[in-house]
Amino acid sequence: MKKKFGLLALCLSLMLTACTAPSIGSQPDEPEVREEEEEEISIELSDKKVELEAGEEFEVEIENFDDLSKVKIEVEDEDIAEAEIDDEIITITALSEGKTKITVSAKGCDDVKITVKVTAPPAPEIDFPASSSYVYTYVFTGDVWFHMFDGYEDYGELSYFLGDLQVGLDFHITFTETGDNEGTAVLSYDPQQFGEEFLEKISDEENYREFVAILMEAEGLDYNEETDYEDLLDMKDVLMSSLSEMIVEELESSQNEYDLGWLLDGNTLIFDTGIGSSSSEINESDGSFTIFIPESYFEDEYVFDGDFTMIFVPEK
Repeated sequence: MKKKFGLLALCLSLMLTACTAPSIGSQPDEPEVREEEEEEISIELSDKKVELEAGEEFEVEIENFDDLSKVKIEVEDEDIAEAEIDDEIITITALSEGKTKITVSAKGCDDVKITVKVTAPPAPEIDFPASSSYVYTYVFTGDVWFHMFDGYEDYGELSYFLGDLQVGLDFHITFTETGDNEGTAVLSYDPQQFGEEFLEKISDEENYREFVAILMEAEGLDYNEETDYEDLLDMKDVLMSSLSEMIVEELESSQNEYDLGWLLDGNTLIFDTGIGSSSSEINESDGSFTIFIPESYFEDEYVFDGDFTMIFVPEK
């Protein structure tokens, strides 16, 4: 047994030696070579915060555009601003007041955001009053004439015939400045001008012929145009002048001038009627403005029925 154990120990010893001894002709292990890591690229922008007034444009440059690929942009809220990209230039257009963000992305890069704040442009300076007097024409529609006839049903057709003549009553506002951007104004209308225009239109032969026929029917009178019209035609000037004068007298019998106060705040015109106030934005293109007049402000119930919304323009 001793002999066998000695041979076994010798065999094991030789095996261990073979495993640990370097092989003849083998090369020493080469040190591990690390692959060089790629350098991370970030998107570089000339600006990341932009503040604009609505309507303005601004350009942001992608400063390392040539080092990037697949560059894209996305606007968070396109109601506030819009953006376009052309190579390295991002053009931002401000649309309306508010805040939004534009995301810039590229392959292999973290996204970068541009914060955009849009403010309203300052109110333009208004040259007001651009004229000492402004005018609004109140056209007498069929409903106005019907109101003047106290809603008398037999005069319904006549009312709408007169409305088709499109006779207008001119309202005027004359301004006086008493301080910086404030003053007084007089609102008035001209009955004589209305009477002259009405007489001119109703005296037109075709209009007069139709007026006579409708009026005779409304009054329930027998009328034969072939036999009766010539007599009425001879009376045209007298009849129509009398009618025009009657309407003018009615208009003149009531108050036709009203005092107002006014104040200009930016391009907002504020009127004080004495029983309330009315405000309106002045139109930059033509200098016009709107004024609301409550029904209770006018004393002439013969003509005016209901609240008034009037658009005044500078009188030439």
